[in-house]
Amino acid sequence: PKRKGKKTMPSADAIMKEVQE
Repeated sequence: PKRKGKKTMPSADAIMKEVQE
């Protein structure tokens, strides 16, 4: 989801997307 955490942890965003797939 689009959360403010994206700015603090952009890497986590990519990891989460990989886990979802």
